Amino acid sequence: MIVVSALSLSPLELLTVPIFDWWDKAQHALAFLVLTCLGLLAYPRLGWRMAASMLAFGITIEFMQYFTGYRYAELSDFLADLVGVTLGFLTMKFAENKWFKTT
Repeated sequence: MIVVSALSLSPLELLTVPIFDWWDKAQHALAFLVLTCLGLLAYPRLGWRMAASMLAFGITIEFMQYFTGYRYAELSDFLADLVGVTLGFLTMKFAENKWFKTT
């Protein structure tokens, strides 16, 4: 979360490394997919509350970008975060049902 926060709030000029030439929305979705998966691996019983927390984190980042003066908030970024959280949640639920079945 610290890395995602730092990258989300850094001036765009600092993010010209080739790895950041990807499509912006794909970066958001991938970051939140990974964060959600890691969160659910660490706290598997939180389920939908972890997903809601990740969405709150996405909203917070967009809110903070608005006040930086060099970044701006976008609804489409939050929607990409939502896609990532949803995919992460579904991935972990699928993995839980497939690999961690206790019956």
